[in-house]
Parts: sequence; C-alpha cells; structure tokens
Amino acid sequence: MVRKIIFFGTIFLILACSKIQGAAFKELIFIDHENLRYVEGPDVTQFQVNQIKQNIDQAKKYGISGYLLFAKETMEAMLTYDFEVDEIGNIGEKAFSPDSRHRRQAERLRKALHEVVAYSNEKGIKLYFHSNQFIFSEEVLNVIKPAIWGTAVCPGREATWAVYRGKIDEFFQLFPKISGLQITGDETQVSVLKCKCEKCRDMSFVERVNRLTNETATVAKKHGKEVQMRTWQRMDELGNPANMEQGVLDNVYFSIKNTDGDFRLPNGLDDEFLTAAIPSRIVCEFDAWREYEGHNYFPCYMGY
Repeated sequence: MVRKIIFFGTIFLILACSKIQGAAFKELIFIDHENLRYVEGPDVTQFQVNQIKQNIDQAKKYGISGYLLFAKETMEAMLTYDFEVDEIGNIGEKAFSPDSRHRRQAERLRKALHEVVAYSNEKGIKLYFHSNQFIFSEEVLNVIKPAIWGTAVCPGREATWAVYRGKIDEFFQLFPKISGLQITGDETQVSVLKCKCEKCRDMSFVERVNRLTNETATVAKKHGKEVQMRTWQRMDELGNPANMEQGVLDNVYFSIKNTDGDFRLPNGLDDEFLTAAIPSRIVCEFDAWREYEGHNYFPCYMGY
C-alpha cells in the first residue's frame, strides 16, 4: 500500500478528493503552492493565513489528513541563525543587528506560521513545510561563505553541514508541533549539486543527495519529525529506482509524481517509479490544477 497521495492545487483539490472512496492510500495530503510561499507584507500575509485556515477546514471536511506549505522564501526569512559554528562563530550575531529589518520580519512570519500550525493541530491535520533549503540570505551568505564555499555551496566541507544542521534544528525548535519537512535536491538554486571544487568533485550525484537527505533526517529524527525527499523522476542519476531508498534513513519518504515525466496530459502512469521503493515509503503526487496546461482553466483529474 502506498503511504500517501498528494494533490497539487487549491480550487480543484477538494472536488477531486471528495470522490475518492476507499482509496488504497493511508493519507491524503494537500500541497499549497501559493500561501506563505513568498515574503509578503503584513496584510497579504494575514490574508494568506486566513486562506490556509479555510483550506484546512475543507481538508478536514473531506478527509484530507495532511497539508503541505510549498514555501520558497519564507523559511530563510524566519530564521535568524543564532547559533555557533566552528570556523564561523555565531552566525546570527554577525549577520543581523538586534534591531535589523530581518529580525523584525522573521518575528512577524514566525507568528503567521505559528498561527497556522496551531490551527492545523486543532483540526487534527498534519502540517508539513517545504523549502529549498540551501537558499541563504545575502547577510548570512556573507558570514558563512569563507567556510562553506568552493565554486558554490560545497558538500565536501564539514562547515557546510554544520551550518545546515543548525538551520534545520532552529526551524524545528521554532515550530515543535509541525509534522515534518519536505526537501528537494535538484531544484535548489544554490545546491549541493553545483559545486565542483577539489573538496567535492569526486562526490557522485547520489552521494550528494543522500548526504543532504540524511543530514536533514538526522536532525528531524531528534525532534521526532518526518522528512520527505522529492525525487520527481528528474533524478536520472539515481539509476535503478528500486535502489533509491538504499543508504537513506528510515524516517525519509520519497515524493514521486504519478506521471511518467512531468505533469503533462500525454504522460501516462509511471509504473517503474511508483513500484520502485518500499511502498510504505512512497508519497504519490497527483496534479489537480494542470500546472502546465493553464492551471485552473479546466479540471483534469489524473488521480482516478
């Protein structure tokens, strides 16, 4: 039995899920691609918080068990890096003054996410958070760059992972009631895949992605949290999909699109990937908003 099914979109999600009776999935999760994705002003942020609450109400009504915020800028904007790293010192003290705009903004965004977390817990809906985790603000990058940079962020330097563990730990300490974190390796703007310096040039694609995944999972496990790793079938370098769980910690699940390739109408079911790993570790993503064919201009439910 596949562990989870995930739907993209907002408007058509509930319509699609309301027709699924006795489906062979243990959980249904809604991905929100819009709300709390970017750093917005106070009024827009509060509007989005209220929209999330309405979505969660509908999720509860139709038996959806989880809600995933597909964030891009907001995770980094909420963190202040007030922790020590060897070779660097206290990052937050060096990056942000006590009265800096970043700290004020971080406090506001934290309150917004706390409000969402509290509401989802009240309704019995698990809340997950996605982030391109190797995005750093300019202030932070200026502090850490001498220790973590080769030709890009370097996965072969221990300082890189010390900073990374610190930021993931800070996130879970800030939001102890969030259910888990979703990460991605192949679409991160400043990622573990880009650096080709002498310290990491011999690291394979799989070694890099697995290090990222396991570093995340180790911190998450300490906090009793789940990690989802988006494989997305673009990671051809993984080789045989049947091996993709090898070397990855057991609190990691694999997010797989249901289509053979991306969410496009001609692409059929991806039997190879959907049956590759241990079924209980698969998160199956369905597109309920037609990402590549006009978004919500017409409904096309590929989940049937």
